[in-house]
Amino acid sequence: MTGNLPKMKKLFLVRHGNTFSAGETPLYVGARSDLPLTEEGHKQGQRVGEVLSREKFSGTEIYSGPLKRQLETAAEINKQFAGALEIVTASELVEIDYGLWEGLSEEEIKSSWATEYEQWTKKSLWPAKIFATLEPEQQMRIQSFLARIAVETTDAIVVTSNGVLRIIYSMLSPNWNELQSRGETSKAKVRTGAYCLLEYDGKKWMIRSWNERP
Repeated sequence: MTGNLPKMKKLFLVRHGNTFSAGETPLYVGARSDLPLTEEGHKQGQRVGEVLSREKFSGTEIYSGPLKRQLETAAEINKQFAGALEIVTASELVEIDYGLWEGLSEEEIKSSWATEYEQWTKKSLWPAKIFATLEPEQQMRIQSFLARIAVETTDAIVVTSNGVLRIIYSMLSPNWNELQSRGETSKAKVRTGAYCLLEYDGKKWMIRSWNERP
């Protein structure tokens, strides 16, 4: 009977590659910081593409946010498919606008917003008076995107950023409330150049793997 089960639709979620070189101080970069990839960032995109091509990814599209770091990562992935995939820009995948934190280092943020920073990093409590992106609006955009992908395409690759991936995890993970109560939502963080796998069974999206490093 198992041979009659419908094939699960697969969605590979990829965080873009590095935008800061070794030795540089990483900054909070969101929707308004349109940075290109570093040399290592390009290599990270290539490595993800190599993994997905070995897994015999059968889709035809890469959905990417509109930022340089996202589109450049999508292009590097596509090179591993000899440019055969169509790169589709999706505005819903742009990174969160971090508002007052945009362009600041971790230490600079903690010096002025210690409580808000701890709540965001440990419990993912949205600092609404700091971020320029509103949480309900961002959630609605992602819900709309996932619903559209569920009916419009076959398997697909999605290139986006860590803030968006964190929201996707919070929407789909069955243990999200438990992670929040324990202050462990940092487990939802996806490293640069890492990927995740969602599957759709015809009714809902499910997380199959998270933060996999090529």
